[in-house]
Amino acid sequence: MSDDKPHWTLDRRIPLALILAIFLQSGSAIWWAAGVSGRLGVLERDESRVEADVRINERAIRVLETGSARQEERLNEILRLVQAIDKRLNQSNR
Repeated sequence: MSDDKPHWTLDRRIPLALILAIFLQSGSAIWWAAGVSGRLGVLERDESRVEADVRINERAIRVLETGSARQEERLNEILRLVQAIDKRLNQSNR
């Protein structure tokens, strides 16, 4: 056999190895894109869950703020009552 015999090529211009490499790279790119698409779907689902949690937490914060304001009003009223009692005691001890 002679070395001057060309390797099998498609149309004798494009080597089979190049065609195989392009197919493998294309397949790898499609596989990678499918994986990215799957991960993106998971992230979008997680984002919607986080947004729902944020809304729930914001409502809870508003409830806590309202309760805190009410407690502050009650404490101020108690302070006024204690100061009034203290004033009466100081006046009666004179």
